[in-house]
Amino acid sequence: MNLFKRIGLLFVLMFFTNEFVRTQSLKGYIKNTKGESIPYANIVLTHKDIGTSSDQQGYFELNIENNRSDTLKFSALGYETVLIPVNYLVKDLSPTVTMQETIYTLTPITIIPSKTAKKRYKFGFFDTRKPRGAYAGTIGGQTAVYMKNTIRQTGIIETIYIRFSESSQQYRDKVNVRVRIYAKTKDNYPGDDLFMENLIIEPRKGKNKIDVSKHNLYFPLEGVFVAVEYLDRKNRKHEDKRAVDPPLQCTFAASNEVLTYVSYRNRKWELEPTNWPHYTGYCNGLIGIDVRTE
Repeated sequence: MNLFKRIGLLFVLMFFTNEFVRTQSLKGYIKNTKGESIPYANIVLTHKDIGTSSDQQGYFELNIENNRSDTLKFSALGYETVLIPVNYLVKDLSPTVTMQETIYTLTPITIIPSKTAKKRYKFGFFDTRKPRGAYAGTIGGQTAVYMKNTIRQTGIIETIYIRFSESSQQYRDKVNVRVRIYAKTKDNYPGDDLFMENLIIEPRKGKNKIDVSKHNLYFPLEGVFVAVEYLDRKNRKHEDKRAVDPPLQCTFAASNEVLTYVSYRNRKWELEPTNWPHYTGYCNGLIGIDVRTE
């Protein structure tokens, strides 16, 4: 083979190699209708547990090898969910996905002050049970704990408490947690978002106390779910449910008091039993709230 043929063959191989690599990794941006970047949006394949999140500039990157016939689901707090076939997105070198803001019709709530002094009540398992284990966190995963309204009075959520276990050095400086609040559905699962802001913390070992009094978060008779969602501070491609730290501590739960559910990238909420050497069953996450009643 002469020199010119070798050079030509090398050029062809380089072209097809670059084209193959390009089509295996999908890179793009997520923005709203105003052209503003949407951070911490969830991107996941509809038929596999493969997904990632957008960074603070709305940028995302996802390996789509062998999944070009699938569909990507884009979801973000305060926006309508978007479904787009992978084959459509790969036609663009750097696609921009536009998401429409969700329009909520909220019923005005009036809390009538009583003649008695204000009182504060605690809900959840944070101060009532000892830690017995931990839920391993996954990027894009959520763990939600039901705050049952045992006093049958409405109020305002003033403080959220979350207890994490010790972090490993590998992830201590890379993982953030978004705190979310959900309504309870008729089937007793987490439902609609009740808090439409990104409340993001840098979790630390032990007790994490979050003051939310300025947000006027309503605590209804039905109670609420409080959830932790793991976010990556660096836009790595998380393509499986690889565990990261810090895990949410939990306590053993009897069969009639299982109040904790898990979800991966806004998919269906499920109960997740533990299978530890010393215990098999269910646990409730150590999350609690302080509520002020009038």
